[in-house]
Amino acid sequence: MIDTRLLGTWQSDLRKTKQAAREWCDLPEAKRKKLNLIFGKLRVRFTRTRIYREFDGSNSVFESSKSVVRYQVVAKDYHSVAILAPGIFDEDEQEIYHIHFEGKYHWVWPDLPAFPEYFKRIE
Repeated sequence: MIDTRLLGTWQSDLRKTKQAAREWCDLPEAKRKKLNLIFGKLRVRFTRTRIYREFDGSNSVFESSKSVVRYQVVAKDYHSVAILAPGIFDEDEQEIYHIHFEGKYHWVWPDLPAFPEYFKRIE
């Protein structure tokens, strides 16, 4: 199964993600500033069978990294798609990602923070 809404290149959107963080949880200012070190740095390109992930670790708490992994669409509806793919932090473990579409954006709920991360289509 393929979902053409995924196809293309998406960039993590720091502004929208920080806005979501304010809406979903009460973060102190010091922690809110640390979001700049993590979000807005991941670029993801979906083809029909693969995800190309590139994380820019400059000025971040994580190292720069690139990966290419296979994924599979396991379900979809009008607003979202569920995919099965290797984890971002552990590529040996398969995870289900539920991706929600909102216009030129999509968002996912990562494992670590208590708020969604937004991505904007760039290609």
